[in-house]
Amino acid sequence: MLGSIVLLGIGVCLLYFIFRNKRPKNFPPGPQPMPVFGNLLQLNLRNPLKDLEKEALVNKGVDFAGRPQNLMINHVLQERSFIFSDYGSKWKEQRRFALMTLRNFGLGKLSMEGGY
Repeated sequence: MLGSIVLLGIGVCLLYFIFRNKRPKNFPPGPQPMPVFGNLLQLNLRNPLKDLEKEALVNKGVDFAGRPQNLMINHVLQERSFIFSDYGSKWKEQRRFALMTLRNFGLGKLSMEGGY
């Protein structure tokens, strides 16, 4: 008896969380998430990767290509690192410089010896 009352209470709580509207008025439309599972139940079970190919990763890849910013690393390196630099004009400039320097040292050449 107690178990059925607990299950009924959990079911009522889940229904409340599902049907309540907590979106702001200016928020874009989208699927309604479940309280515990989120939008996991809305994925295709046969091919879930097909559902994950969205505009954010395909069409707007440059906007999401940045690296996470860590305050300690930024403070220590003072944004002079190539590995931890964010994707942008500074990163492209550092990459261009690194590739030019490596090519001057022989990157891409078939042999290390120069011809006489």
